[in-house]
Amino acid sequence: MAFPSNNAEIAARLFGNVVNNAVTTHTFLLTGQHNWFSTPAVIDVSGMEIAMSIEQEAATTITRTTAGGAASTAVFTLSDGGASGDATGAAVLVSGDTFSNSLTAGFPVNVPIDGAGTSTTDLDADDWVNFRAIQNATGLVGTMNVTVAYVYGKPGVIN
Repeated sequence: MAFPSNNAEIAARLFGNVVNNAVTTHTFLLTGQHNWFSTPAVIDVSGMEIAMSIEQEAATTITRTTAGGAASTAVFTLSDGGASGDATGAAVLVSGDTFSNSLTAGFPVNVPIDGAGTSTTDLDADDWVNFRAIQNATGLVGTMNVTVAYVYGKPGVIN
């Protein structure tokens, strides 16, 4: 049985938050879980392709970069939010070390970091995929561009 190619999907989103105070208005990505999308069917996480890039720093400048090995650390990942989307202890879908400026290269200007799903579990139909800012040191990342490509459904021969 051939795997149907029309089951391929791409999801993309900018994640950020606006800080508005008496001094300045700027973006700052809150740490924690951000609900993204609900899955249409079972998804084999190991087949997911993920890309993340910084679209804006958490200041008034828009440099789209964060140096590798910087004193301030940012770490991002995707996780299984469960059917309700609020599963805080759910399975991480890709290693948090993959998307971090603690890496040697960091986040270069206009160059996303690419990674693949590393979870050994599958997403169930109607599970939420959540973007997680595990760590975002103050004044570092304002807006993240996150894209994931995946194939949903599993042929009976590999269930």
